[in-house]
Amino acid sequence: MFGFNKKKKQSVNYLEAMLKCADRKGYLPFSEGFPQIPEIEIRHIQNTSTIFRSNYMQNIPIDDFATGAYNAMRFGFAYGVIMASVWHLDFNSFDALSFDVDLREIETAMNILDFDKVEYEEFVKDMVDEFFDIISSKKNPDPRIDLNLGLSSVQTVGTAIFLKKNGFK
Repeated sequence: MFGFNKKKKQSVNYLEAMLKCADRKGYLPFSEGFPQIPEIEIRHIQNTSTIFRSNYMQNIPIDDFATGAYNAMRFGFAYGVIMASVWHLDFNSFDALSFDVDLREIETAMNILDFDKVEYEEFVKDMVDEFFDIISSKKNPDPRIDLNLGLSSVQTVGTAIFLKKNGFK
């Protein structure tokens, strides 16, 4: 190979691990594939930047990577769900959609998916555990790059679960 797919392959590893997590929970059958929406996928970078620059995340000590990763992924998953919901139910509002990194956004995602707090937090924890399993298996992980890839993956999973639940294939 030419080497330019290395980051993409890593991203696929995170996404595959998190999709299998969703499969184990019964949210998204892995063998059936998953729905994707390009307009949503392209927003992942912007959402990741919003999460990292938020006051909420700035209050987490930089040396507490595990807590930071967990909280970032809580919001990332929520954003995937919310973006898919807005895209599906009110497409005209999609371009104006923005996030504040506020716990109400997590509550909104829980309501959209009909998850209670325990179910939501357990699922995010499972995805975070998968993320750390992948990082710990690497010889030279780059936490910043890996967390960005992980955040993109949890957003994709949030989007896919919502879309699948609403009949998309």
